[in-house]
Amino acid sequence: MFSLNSDLSERKAGYIFMSIWLLILAFYLTWDGWVYEWEVCGYDGPNQHFDLNLFDMRYGVINGQIKYFSTSNLHNIIYLCYYGLLMAWLGLLTGNKYLKHGAMSLTSVMFLAILFTLRPSDHQHILQFVWDIVHLSGIIACAYLFYKNKFRFRWALPVIFSTWVVYYLSLFLLKPWPFWENNHLAYYGINQINKMPFYFYGLEFALAIFILISINLGVSGLQPKFTGRKARIILPFIMGFIAYLILLFLGLVQLEHLDIGTC
Repeated sequence: MFSLNSDLSERKAGYIFMSIWLLILAFYLTWDGWVYEWEVCGYDGPNQHFDLNLFDMRYGVINGQIKYFSTSNLHNIIYLCYYGLLMAWLGLLTGNKYLKHGAMSLTSVMFLAILFTLRPSDHQHILQFVWDIVHLSGIIACAYLFYKNKFRFRWALPVIFSTWVVYYLSLFLLKPWPFWENNHLAYYGINQINKMPFYFYGLEFALAIFILISINLGVSGLQPKFTGRKARIILPFIMGFIAYLILLFLGLVQLEHLDIGTC
C-alpha cells in the first residue's frame, strides 16, 4: 500500500522535486521546438512555439531519408535523466528504499549529462535550459539522498535494471517497426545521453548497465572510507568523472546532431 515518508524533511524535499518534475512535464507536453531547428532558423522556426496539440509529431521516410513536418518533445519524457528525477522524488516522498537507492545509483547519469554538455552553445535554447534544470534538480535531489542515507548497492539494482526497460520503450516509440532494422530511421536519438557504439536488438544497452553497475560498485566499495555525510555526497561524482574520462579517452562521447530541414 502507498504510504508517505515518515521523515518529514525528506517528504518536504519530495514535494519540491515533484513540483519541479511536473512543471517540466508540462513544458515537454506543450513546447514543440527542437534545438536543431532553432540552430538553423532561430525562434522563427515553424515549431518554435507552445501549443496544446500533444500528438503533433509528424515525419515520414522519403527515399530512405527522414523528412520532418512538425515536431514535439514527448520523447523527452522517456529519457534516463528525467526518469532519475522521477525516482528521486518518489523515493523522497514515500521513503521506499528501492526508489531512494535506485535514484542514488543514477546520480552519475545526470552528472555525465552535464559533463557531456559543457560548451556554452549547449545552454542557449529554451529546451536546453529545461534539460539543465532536469540534470541539476536530479543531482541536487540525489546529493540530498546521499547526505541522508548510506548507499546500498543491492537495493539499487531494481532501478538500475529498470533503465533497460526505459531504453526499450524509447526503441519502440521512436523507431519504425521492426525497431532492430530501423536504427537509422529513429526520428530522434534513442541513445539516452550518448550515442551507442552499435545496435543489436536493444541488447547494446548492456554496456550502459555494465557502466552503471561498475560506477555504483565503486561508490559502494569506497563508501566506508568516506565516513562523513558531506564526504559521501562527492562519491558518485568522483566515479562519474572517472567514467567520463574513460569514455572521452575511448572516443565514445558523441552527442546527437540532426538536420531536420523544417525551415
